[in-house]
Amino acid sequence: METPHALIALLTDFGLEDAYVSMMKGVLLTRAPHARIVDITHQIPAQNVQRAGLLLKDAATYLPPGSIHLAVVDPGVGTDRSILAAATNDRLFVAPDNGLLHPLLSIGERPLVVRVTRSDLFLQSSATTFHGRDRMAPVAAALACGLPLQDLGPVASEWVTLTPRQPELRGREIIGEVLLVDHFGNAATNIGQQHLRLASLEPDRTEVHVNRNTVLNISRTYADVGVGESLTLLDSAGRLEIAVRNGSAADRFALRAGHPVRVKPTDDT
Repeated sequence: METPHALIALLTDFGLEDAYVSMMKGVLLTRAPHARIVDITHQIPAQNVQRAGLLLKDAATYLPPGSIHLAVVDPGVGTDRSILAAATNDRLFVAPDNGLLHPLLSIGERPLVVRVTRSDLFLQSSATTFHGRDRMAPVAAALACGLPLQDLGPVASEWVTLTPRQPELRGREIIGEVLLVDHFGNAATNIGQQHLRLASLEPDRTEVHVNRNTVLNISRTYADVGVGESLTLLDSAGRLEIAVRNGSAADRFALRAGHPVRVKPTDDT
C-alpha cells in the first residue's frame, strides 16, 4: 500500500558530476512513483562517514515527521557489513552499518533498529560496488510504499559507533577541536553551548585560540565584525564556529577537521 506524499531525503558522497544520484532516484521513483525526493547533500567528502552522520543529524530535525532518509556513504560496500533501517524521532532512516547513523541513534527517543535481510527487495544485480542503488534505494522505496520497518529484518541491539572526541574541561578552559569545515570555510568545533556554560565563560570575555591565532569574544552574528575580520559564534547547530566575515576561516587559519581549539576567559592569566 502506498503512503501518500511519502518524502525521501537523500544524503551521499557521490557528488554531482556522475550519474550515481540519478540512478538511485530512478530506482526510488520506479518502485515508489508517488514519492517526493529531496536532496540533503551529495557533497560529503568521499568516504567521510563521520561528517555524513553529523550533517544527517543536523538536517533530519528540519524535515517533516514521517520522512524517510536514505544516507549512502559506504566505504565498506561489497563487504559483509550490514544495512540498517531505523525509526527514531518520527522519521525513518536507511544506511550502511558503519557508524553513519550513530549520531542520530544516540539522541532523542529510543530507536527501533533492524538489520535488513529482505534480499527479495533488492535489484537483481551482480554488482558489488553500488549497494546504494541496488539494495538501499529499494528498501527506502519499500518503506515509502508502506512496508513496516519490522518486516525488513531482525531487530538489531547494537551497531557500529563513531563517536567524535569530546572536549576536555580544565577548570574554566576548554580544549576541543575542529569538527568540520563547511562550504564557506567556517570551521565548526566540537565545543557546544553546554560546554561554555559548564566553564562559566562569558561571550564578551572569552578568547578562542586556534593555530597560534587568537579570536577575542564570541559574537552573536557575522555582522558584529567588519568585512574580512575573524570571529567566533554559535552556529545553527549550537556549535562554536570560527569564521571570517565574507571570507574563509579555513583558508586564513589553515584549518581542517581535527585541528585543536582552546577556549578560555580573557582574564585568565
